[in-house]
This record gives sequence, C-alpha cells and structure tokens, in this order.
Amino acid sequence: MLTSAFYYLGVADVDLILSWTANEFQAFIKGAKLRDVDTLDNLAMAAMFDRVANNKKKLNPKKDLFDAETARKRILSDDSDEWKESKEYDLTYYNKAKEAMNNWALNLNKKE
Repeated sequence: MLTSAFYYLGVADVDLILSWTANEFQAFIKGAKLRDVDTLDNLAMAAMFDRVANNKKKLNPKKDLFDAETARKRILSDDSDEWKESKEYDLTYYNKAKEAMNNWALNLNKKE
C-alpha cells in the first residue's frame, strides 16, 4: 500500500496514507492510472500533430491541427467534454469509401 501510494501518487507521508479509507486509496490509485493514460494519449496526439505539421506544405493550425479558440468557447459554455472535438473533419471521402465497401459487400453476397 505504501509503495503504491508513493509510486502512483507521489505521497510519502505515512500518516496521511493511513488516514485514507480503502475506497479512497483505490480511487486515488485509479485516478493516477487514468492520469497516466491521459498523458500517453496526449503524447500520441502530439506525435500525430507533429507528423501532420512536418508533412504539410501549407499548414493552417486551426484547420489542420486543433482549434483552441473553439475549445475555449465550449469549455466556458459548459459543453462537458465536447471541447475536445473542436476540429471539424471532412468526412466526404470516408462516406464515399464506406458506401463503396457496402456496395461491394452486397455484390459479393449476390454472387454466392
């Protein structure tokens, strides 16, 4: 318990750790693990942003990476976690590909 508290939470105060209930301790550990997942997710996003930025000839940060202004507005208007979806994606090619795959699957089933 003490090792986990120090490893995940960075807390070395034994009296403080022992003052927590078992449920509190588990919640703190779970929160610390979720924080680690968020950190890795942020690193993955940074890598993708770096890839886009290095491979685009003309880069528009709002359009190609992340629209921070829209995210701030959504946070201030209390739109829960929708602020992360600040970048609008063009789904034209995705929708065309999806439709083509569905048609291909239907044609494949007709032949059998």
